Amino acid sequence: MLQVLYIDSYDSFAYNVTSLLKESLNDTFIDVYNSDCKGFHITHIQNDYYHIKDLEPSEKDMKLILEFYDFIVIGPGPGSPTSKKDTGIIYNLFQYIKQNESLYRQIPIFGICLGFQTMCYHMDSNLSNNKIAYLKKPVHGQIGNIEVVRDIENYDVDSLKKMNVLYSSTNVEYLGTRYHSIYYDIDTRSESKVIPFAFAKNLDYSNDKVDTSNPNILMAGMIKDTNIMGVQYHLESCCSNHGKDMMMRYIKNIVLPQYDLSKGKIKESKLLESVEEKFEFLKQGVKVCETKKSSIIMKKIHAADIDDSLNLHLNLINYIKEKYGNCLMLGSLVKQKHRGEFSIFGVPDEKSSNIYFYDINEKSINKNTWGKNMTNSERIKETQNRSDYYKFIEEKMIQWKHNLIIDEEFVDYFDYLPFVGGFLGILNYEMGDDVPEFSTSEKYENNINAIFAEVKHSIVWDHFANDFYFIDIYDDPVDILWTEENAAFVETQLINVKQDRHLSNVSKSMDFPVETYKVTDLNSYKEQFDLCQKYLNKGDSYELCLTCQSKVYLKEEIDPMMLFCKLSNMNPAPFSSFMSFPNIKVNLLSSSPERFIKWDKDLDCVELRPIKGTVSKKKDPEMTFEKAESILKTPKEFGENLMIVDLIRNDLYKLLEKVEIDSLMTVEEYETVYQLVSVIKGKQSLNKDLSGLDILKSSLPPGSMTGAPKIKSVELLQKEIEVKDTNERGIYSGVTGFYSLNKKGDWSVNIRCLFSNDNKMWRLGAGGAITVLSDLEGEYEEMKIKLESAVQIF
Repeated sequence: MLQVLYIDSYDSFAYNVTSLLKESLNDTFIDVYNSDCKGFHITHIQNDYYHIKDLEPSEKDMKLILEFYDFIVIGPGPGSPTSKKDTGIIYNLFQYIKQNESLYRQIPIFGICLGFQTMCYHMDSNLSNNKIAYLKKPVHGQIGNIEVVRDIENYDVDSLKKMNVLYSSTNVEYLGTRYHSIYYDIDTRSESKVIPFAFAKNLDYSNDKVDTSNPNILMAGMIKDTNIMGVQYHLESCCSNHGKDMMMRYIKNIVLPQYDLSKGKIKESKLLESVEEKFEFLKQGVKVCETKKSSIIMKKIHAADIDDSLNLHLNLINYIKEKYGNCLMLGSLVKQKHRGEFSIFGVPDEKSSNIYFYDINEKSINKNTWGKNMTNSERIKETQNRSDYYKFIEEKMIQWKHNLIIDEEFVDYFDYLPFVGGFLGILNYEMGDDVPEFSTSEKYENNINAIFAEVKHSIVWDHFANDFYFIDIYDDPVDILWTEENAAFVETQLINVKQDRHLSNVSKSMDFPVETYKVTDLNSYKEQFDLCQKYLNKGDSYELCLTCQSKVYLKEEIDPMMLFCKLSNMNPAPFSSFMSFPNIKVNLLSSSPERFIKWDKDLDCVELRPIKGTVSKKKDPEMTFEKAESILKTPKEFGENLMIVDLIRNDLYKLLEKVEIDSLMTVEEYETVYQLVSVIKGKQSLNKDLSGLDILKSSLPPGSMTGAPKIKSVELLQKEIEVKDTNERGIYSGVTGFYSLNKKGDWSVNIRCLFSNDNKMWRLGAGGAITVLSDLEGEYEEMKIKLESAVQIF
């Protein structure tokens, strides 16, 4: 079996690379050996593998790795190739190879971006004319022409042969996506062990001008007389047009011939533990207990026509609040295919509906019921980390489904509807595994980091069919009356909705008494913006999503319902949320335009819809769709979106076999803005135990709210940049949605939202992606535009 080692430098595109490797290896094996994909194994480790185990890799370790693995791929990542901290084991590996080059020159090693730079730096560092250098203007998420070397008179036969492996023709237009601020500065006039294969123009994408003092940047090459090769750009990116072809040619012409020569070698047992094999799925180890059985009943009514969808939403929320004490609503206040099709009203049951929340300060999972206040909360699990909370929710869901009886007449509806009962919930930004936790001495202001509420009674509104479904999960036959009673009210509302516009009219004219309003000023924003530019230019990140939080202090408590009515009137959105938990003092009012993730019952379709790029309608009254489209397709906006698309592909490839881009950077129109949106879909889970909650957990926090690479960007934002404002985002930048008993889920990003713990002080967040092409005034203005969509209600 061909043994492949992938070394990951904590990049947000690592799983895109390993997916490309799997596809390329599989197709090459079929082509060469007429064999299926069982002929290889990829071991995926991170570059600090040894340091995690408190070990310093020895020369013996390097020898074992080089003799066991038939093919080594060194991936991209943040940082510098000269830094041992940034490159970890890669540093040790190349140092050992250089000292023993005669023994290991034929081992196939392929470097990408940081991997390529590190390869050049270590194998050629004795030449003073060749060095690691910084671009005057870093290139992050930009697509450029890769120009294959044509002046090959002085190239030896071996170098020419290997150049033709990577680039089969000089007549093909090779496009590569570049993410780098550092490059290997090769002096082509001097003797070097790095043989250049391709260059790219040293272009400043903000003005399309080439740096004439250093016009060409090395994009690909090899170490002379070895099989060590690589590229500076990201061949795994969705916009690099030849990645798979290049990798297949390298495997066929370089890797497999060496593999065939070494088949007889006796190897040690597998050396390293793969990253993905450490992933524990939430379903594993769950024990199901027989408890009291629940049954489900549904009633459907059809509306011939609905003229005022917004007003009916508001009346329904108000009716449920008055009759049952509260209401949770995930609503599509803008009817649109694929992103505004259903609204869900969760109706609490004070006797039997539990709220499960995670207290990040106490590291505990707690339970409350709708009718009880915070002091009556029951701590049910202590010393729990964030991952334990997700596992707890999965256990509750499995138990609930196991004891649910579905009558045959409801099976079709059960499969068709997005929600048939289950959990409605909020997950704070800090519930993402990639967000560093505070030290034990620090306390979170927003200590409740996650809330999942059991919903046994619900109303689901299908906007395109004009159908309403009344769903009741009951233990007691008396509860069957619930569906009839509430269906009758909705039928009345459908008749009177044109006349009953009380809530809509009142909220439009209502003024809320504001005491103070605190917003980030330009000087404070500039400090954070400059820090972003510092880290972007160093190569520590490609994109940083800088956010600011404003606070509105009201003179008196205001019913969240009134605020939501006005927000909905002024900024209707496809992913609106009214999530009020007065007993645990959490209120979220959202008019989000952005879906984070949606999955179907068998994970045959997992969809993410990141938004990056915003054009205001209010700023320019003559703004049209066509003008907005031209603005949003500039290199800056295109690069911002592309980086997040590649990051999301990576997040999905961790757990899914197939990932594809359904729509790349299309412009969508909303009430106050135009935005650039992409749609990424995945399917075919890698493990039968995988659930939608696993994918949600592994993808948090949303990439559109972090930047890339995600882990490093999140760390910089929390510990270095946003600390001047608040190093805790809370509900803002988190997600809100549902996890249904029919195994479906749909979650939106908490943006264009307000949240409060006391109904007097309301927080509002806004931000945007900072890249090297960003300018201070433009980003500050965009932040204020986004903030205005929510703050305008005051």
